[in-house]
Amino acid sequence: MGRKARIKKERRASTSPRVGTANAMLTRELAEEGLRVVSTPAGTKKISEALLDLVMPVLEILQPDTKEHFEVVVSMGFVAWNAELMGEAGADFREQATRDLAKAGFLGSVARNLFELLVDRRRTVFANDRRLIASFKVVELPSGEFRVAAAALEDDLGNAGLGGHDGVAP
Repeated sequence: MGRKARIKKERRASTSPRVGTANAMLTRELAEEGLRVVSTPAGTKKISEALLDLVMPVLEILQPDTKEHFEVVVSMGFVAWNAELMGEAGADFREQATRDLAKAGFLGSVARNLFELLVDRRRTVFANDRRLIASFKVVELPSGEFRVAAAALEDDLGNAGLGGHDGVAP
């Protein structure tokens, strides 16, 4: 089975108990901060699934083999996703994040290009999704697979979501 087929199969797999635990932790942590996380509306992709879809091209290019590297890629997606919702402040947010990512040894000089790929992808593929990603966690399974749990907050349009989509990359 090729890598892309395996990734698709893993994405369809049922949610692992570890991801469910990570979702519960995210919800609890955000509630303690006074933030309200609600379930994903029917017919809407889980925010964790959308985040993974956003970063999928970068995951396929880099094929991160450690949890730390996988988290760097998901963090780039997190920043690209939220920066688009921040208007003018998002440009400063993106610039600071790009400088920080360039310092990461894993990405080095390609950080800016990969980040811009994600920003462009966010603008085109997910332009109508107004959910703000509040937090995410990456869980590594004993098999070496990575899973992502993410939580979104309600925005001014009433959109919100909590997702525990199974991640990818062995």
